[in-house]
Amino acid sequence: MARNSRGGWLLYIMVHFPIIIFFKVGITSLSIGAKGRAKSIDREMPGIPIPIFFLPLPGAYHVEQELHRILKRTNFVFYKGSGCTEWFLLSPLFVVLPIMLTIWGLYLMLFDCIFGTAIQPTVTKLFFDFIFWAYEAC
Repeated sequence: MARNSRGGWLLYIMVHFPIIIFFKVGITSLSIGAKGRAKSIDREMPGIPIPIFFLPLPGAYHVEQELHRILKRTNFVFYKGSGCTEWFLLSPLFVVLPIMLTIWGLYLMLFDCIFGTAIQPTVTKLFFDFIFWAYEAC
């Protein structure tokens, strides 16, 4: 079955194991999910792709293409097959992950506005508490 590469709504980041400096930025459909996509490319590549973060996003294809353009200088092709051109050295952690976290924060703010809750400030505080704890532990 052919994959509709432009129809995906799920933007994801994967890390390569055991070479944990390689990160993949891609899209897939909500029905397949990042875990299913990892399983499909695992057959063609050495090592194991592990999904670490995802974001449901309308128009994810256009966002993904722009992110690939921004990260082009750190692109690293180390196998032939599906998804081989979407791997980058470390840069997704510093460029893509913050963008995805920000959009999740905006989703939470929208949820709070619609339902009159205060989830976003709590999640943000927990996130920064975790970052501070991790920094102190080092």
